[in-house]
Amino acid sequence: MLSVRVYDRLMDLARRSRPAIIVEIGTAHGAATIALAIGARAAGAAFHIYTVDPFSGFSSRVMFGGVDDNLRIVTAALSRFGVTDCVTVVVGTVTDLIARLPSGPIDLLLIDADGRIDRDLAAVYDRLAPDADIVIDDVDGDVYLTRFANRIYCDQKHRLTRLIVDQLRAPAT
Repeated sequence: MLSVRVYDRLMDLARRSRPAIIVEIGTAHGAATIALAIGARAAGAAFHIYTVDPFSGFSSRVMFGGVDDNLRIVTAALSRFGVTDCVTVVVGTVTDLIARLPSGPIDLLLIDADGRIDRDLAAVYDRLAPDADIVIDDVDGDVYLTRFANRIYCDQKHRLTRLIVDQLRAPAT
């Protein structure tokens, strides 16, 4: 879960930028998807959100069951907030998502997935509008140790994401 402040900022961004095509990589249980939809709807322009998640693998989603269980959770949340009509949930990878996108530029991109922002940005880069807004989560640069299924997991996603973002921001030489 992101903080309430982050959801507020996502709503504001979607409302101000008036995006037509929004892409979210890393659906989780749909809270950010809902925030984007509420913000975009408030802008009054036509839009659609395409969001992708494998809902499996080494992630917090496995605590909620399998793919179908997680998909039910997302679908119920979208329905509860009345945004199912403007959201397409894709189960799979960013490659699967791209295959489902309509023609036209991506106006707003949110990446909050497994930390492979290099892969995700490369996959959608040619589809980004020149003035597309890009939001990348987990850039605090920290490393986390977590006990998961009787194992210690060293989560370096935030650190790696920070290093990649810093490189992307660096002036070309």
